[in-house]
Amino acid sequence: MSSHDAIIHLSLHIGHAKSTCASGAAKAINGALNVVPLQNRVSPDTEDVFDDSFWGGLDVVVNALDNVNARLYVDSRCVYFGVGGSFRTCTRQTLDLPSHSSRMYEGWH
Repeated sequence: MSSHDAIIHLSLHIGHAKSTCASGAAKAINGALNVVPLQNRVSPDTEDVFDDSFWGGLDVVVNALDNVNARLYVDSRCVYFGVGGSFRTCTRQTLDLPSHSSRMYEGWH
């Protein structure tokens, strides 16, 4: 377990959503951070929730999605709207900056 994983693997977090635990830990580090933890499914089927105004109003996306399709969908929305993102896959953390980073799906066949 890496040090950044450890902040959401405390016994007090058991039974709570990853997004809630991670946002609480981030706010404890930087109280000025505006974090909104969500647990909604993200996919083309939920574009009534995650619509253009939602994506257009973001500066950065941090997620802990549990499947490749959801990760690819969020990545595509971040690219379309020019939003930075942090995508976690296979216990690896990467920070993606608009117009500066390769995308998650580049090179996949």
